Amino acid sequence: MKQIRRSVFETNSSSMHSVSISNKRNYLYDEDCLLVDVDDYVHVRFGEFGWEIESYNDAYSKLQYIVTMLVETEGRRVMSSDDLFETDGFKLINDAVADYCHCKGIWIDSWMKMELYEWDGRKELYLEHDGYIDHQSHEDYSCVKDFLDDYGVSITDFIFNSGVVVHTDNDNH
Repeated sequence: MKQIRRSVFETNSSSMHSVSISNKRNYLYDEDCLLVDVDDYVHVRFGEFGWEIESYNDAYSKLQYIVTMLVETEGRRVMSSDDLFETDGFKLINDAVADYCHCKGIWIDSWMKMELYEWDGRKELYLEHDGYIDHQSHEDYSCVKDFLDDYGVSITDFIFNSGVVVHTDNDNH
């Protein structure tokens, strides 16, 4: 149900995320880029993106956001945690980081495991994982590419262009 409070549109969720994109291309230099570890990977953990009021334009935070978007969207259709690394979204992210940072790609250090749940009399597998993106900020997307296409931004711009900013907020202020 939609309600109007003080002439402001309101949904039943109080958190919201958006991406803003500057017309200027502000690519990060190598020293501002992601840290490549001794194993030649950029290590990343799933992030927590919920009700906080924050703007993220650094490469690591945006990498966390897009990797968390990956597990929240494409992770819904995998049969094992290893299958996540075979999805189109993982390959898209991994290739962009590998090319930009001149490394092997990304290594996800977060916890994941498959769980069997029963909903409405049906048994379904679900990829349990660390991290979180507010449900209304990911549930309309089936994959990472859908999310990027919705904002009209490439994966390289999303992660490495400081003019691309992820905003998180809520309507409780």
